[in-house]
Amino acid sequence: RERYAMSALRCFLTSIDPRMPQTLSRPRTAKELSAEADASAKTAGKARNALRLYEEASALCPAEPRYAFGRALMHLKLHEAAEAQAVFNELDAMRLSASQSALVEAQRARACGMLAAQRAAEEEVTAAERAAEGKEELMAAVAKAAVGAKDAASAREAGFWAAKQPLDEQEAAGHAERARPRRAATRAAARAEAEAALQTAKAQEEEAAALARAAAAEKAAAEAELVAASKAKAAERKAAEEKAAADAAAAALAAAAAVAA
Repeated sequence: RERYAMSALRCFLTSIDPRMPQTLSRPRTAKELSAEADASAKTAGKARNALRLYEEASALCPAEPRYAFGRALMHLKLHEAAEAQAVFNELDAMRLSASQSALVEAQRARACGMLAAQRAAEEEVTAAERAAEGKEELMAAVAKAAVGAKDAASAREAGFWAAKQPLDEQEAAGHAERARPRRAATRAAARAEAEAALQTAKAQEEEAAALARAAAAEKAAAEAELVAASKAKAAERKAAEEKAAADAAAAALAAAAAVAA
C-alpha cells in the first residue's frame, strides 16, 4: 500500500509538473511552492492541494501577502466545491436509493426462487426416503417370511426324525415273521415320506436364503440411491449458494458502477 501510495503521489505531481518527482528529494522553496500552487489552482479539483502548497509557502515567507491571498482564494474555492459536492451527494443518494430498491427486489426474487428450489429438492429427498422406507419394510417382511419358512422346515425335519425313531425301534426289537413284509413296506413308505419332507425342507431353506440375499441386495441399492440423492442435493445447494453469491457480487458491482457513473 505504501508503494502504491508513493507511486500515485508521483503520478499526481507529474500531472502538475513533469519535474515534480525529482524535487521530492530536496526541500522546496517558497517560490517553487507558489508556482505549484498556481498550477494546482487552475482546476477546482486540485484546490485542496493548492491550499496546502500556499500554506507551506506562507509558513516559509509569512510576510508575502500573495500567499495569504492564495490561501483565502483556495478556501473560497473549497467552500464552493463543498456546496456543489453536497448537491451531487444528495443526487447520488437518490440514485443509490432507487438502485438499492431495485437490487433488493431482485435479491428478494432470487431468494424466493432459491427457496422454492430448495423446497423442491427437500421434497424429492423426502420422497426418496419414503420409498427407501417402503423397500426396507418390504425386505423386512420378506426376511420374516424366510425365517418362518426356515422354522417350518426345521419343524418338519424334527417331525421326520421323531417319526423315524419308533420305526427304528420296532425294526430293532423285531416282530413276527408274518408281520415283516408289512413292516418293511410301512418303513419304506415312511422313509420315502421322510426323505421327501427333508428334500422339501432343504428346497424351502434354499429359497429362503435366496430371498434373504435378494432383500439384502435391494436394501444396499436403496441405501446407494439415498446416498446419491443426498450428495446431489448437497451439490445443488452448494451450486445455488455460489451462484447467489456471484449474482449478489455482480449486482453490487453494477450498482456501484451505476452510482459512480
